[in-house]
Amino acid sequence: MHWLIEIKRFIPRMLREPLGWLYRRIFRWLPRPVSTSEKQFIRENATFWKQYANHSPSDGYILVECKYDPVTLLGNISHVAIVAYARNLTPLFMLWSRKHNNSKRIMETCPNATFIYLDDQRYLNAKKHTDLLAREAFQSLKCPEDLIKFEIDGINFGNLIYDSVLYRKFATIRVIDDNVLRRLKEFFWYRYIVQDIIKRYRIETSIFSHVYVGLITGTFARYLLQNKIEVMSHLGAHYIVLKKYQTMKDVGIMHFSADPRYFSLMKNWPDDTIQKQADEYLEYRFSQRVVNISFDVAFDHSKRLFKSREEFCLHFGLDPAKRLVFVMLHSFNDWPRTLFSRPMIYRDYCDWFEKTLKIAKTVDSVNWVFKEHPCAERYPTEDLDLNSVFEQVQDTHIRFLNYRADFNAVSLRFIVDTIITCAGSAGLEYSCMGVPCVLAGPSVYSGLGFTIEPRDAVEYDEQLRHIADLDRLNEDQIKTAKLSLFFQYGIMTNTPYLFCADFEFDQIVANDRKFVWREAAELMRTGDRQDMDRQISVLSEFFRNPAWTQFVNLERYPFLKGAIEGL
Repeated sequence: MHWLIEIKRFIPRMLREPLGWLYRRIFRWLPRPVSTSEKQFIRENATFWKQYANHSPSDGYILVECKYDPVTLLGNISHVAIVAYARNLTPLFMLWSRKHNNSKRIMETCPNATFIYLDDQRYLNAKKHTDLLAREAFQSLKCPEDLIKFEIDGINFGNLIYDSVLYRKFATIRVIDDNVLRRLKEFFWYRYIVQDIIKRYRIETSIFSHVYVGLITGTFARYLLQNKIEVMSHLGAHYIVLKKYQTMKDVGIMHFSADPRYFSLMKNWPDDTIQKQADEYLEYRFSQRVVNISFDVAFDHSKRLFKSREEFCLHFGLDPAKRLVFVMLHSFNDWPRTLFSRPMIYRDYCDWFEKTLKIAKTVDSVNWVFKEHPCAERYPTEDLDLNSVFEQVQDTHIRFLNYRADFNAVSLRFIVDTIITCAGSAGLEYSCMGVPCVLAGPSVYSGLGFTIEPRDAVEYDEQLRHIADLDRLNEDQIKTAKLSLFFQYGIMTNTPYLFCADFEFDQIVANDRKFVWREAAELMRTGDRQDMDRQISVLSEFFRNPAWTQFVNLERYPFLKGAIEGL
């Protein structure tokens, strides 16, 4: 009977997508042929980068992450080509399998590319041993707190493994189960591979698209840094966001976090030139002209804009005489424990939400509005349904706005009295307007003096019980918040990357290889060669200078040049 049940289960999918289903289920072991658009890109890209080939590269290598999605691969190839040229290194690409010929062909457009195959017999043979190590570690874990504290080789990997479990559509971990075991098996295998690579090759630097998330990326980055090997990370596609990680202490510093030297220069500038730019950027941001997936959803023009607390409270049945406190919820499985070096107060975003809701039920001196993250649909969880949770909440001073709610987030500038979040950008945005923000964890803007940062759960509880007593921010705090917002979202995302087309977020998520490679080929064929050569020269200077660890466009923002040694 089991075979009959299986056939019945798969028939609907076969009817919906017969060719795709057949390929994935039956022929997925076959190498995927190189498409016409990929061939076009291979031809154009190889022609361009040939002029930047090192004809006598050193025996040093730049290690490149193992990712195949077209936009990431596109960014990796160009960044690696520039680093290899600037520092006379040999690109060392990792491939999941020798069968992945199409991805290899694309990588080969990077001059002098060499390869490591993760399906090499030396790595496949190691799985039996690494699985045993994983089971031994698994048996030592009795609760989620044990996992969080898990260390090996003097490095904490518990947070990374914890978040890797959540990434498989979970909001939290309540028990240690097979989901944890599977991630442990992956971790120990990645550990074996990276340690083997470090022993066999003279790796001088490395390139990853995200250093702080992803089990393979996080494992590799930490072992490379432990062995004093630089890790360079790029973020974004059509704009330049680059950061160098040089020690283990750098792990948990996000790309957008302002280097203290930059921020000190901005804050102590002798006139109001920079402050005016920060003011202009704030208005530009709230005029809804910024193109960003979260903005497009949260600041949706088609949704209702509330101009006063009274209007909002009347619409949602709240007491307009009470202050409005907005709890800005996170995408629950968006790496809560590994984004920052300092841990958040609670175990994860779900734990924080549950504890905050529990406190809110007992504090009726204010109105509480729990707002779901605008991109929640892209981060589904199997173990938490917020709509179901709030159906059980009968408190008249608590409301829930899911991501579909008829509410334009621009309304917050007119109605909100306090923001509560862990690391959400709303805490920074509305601090720029004097709204106090309570943080339950570290963020890219924490520690700058304008947020309220409880040290533990006791202080957090106490703060929320007196939330109605919070004063608005003073003028100096508001100025600092504006400078922080300007740096992180104005300066850091304001330099177009000339080697990647300006893809929309939905196009990136769609992962349409044919479309991406066709656009990439066209860009490499028609792009302004003079501008491209100029950008390569600027980026080469960044890659060569060990003291320049966070890229900023010094031509556009020359006031930051004084923060960089050697320029």
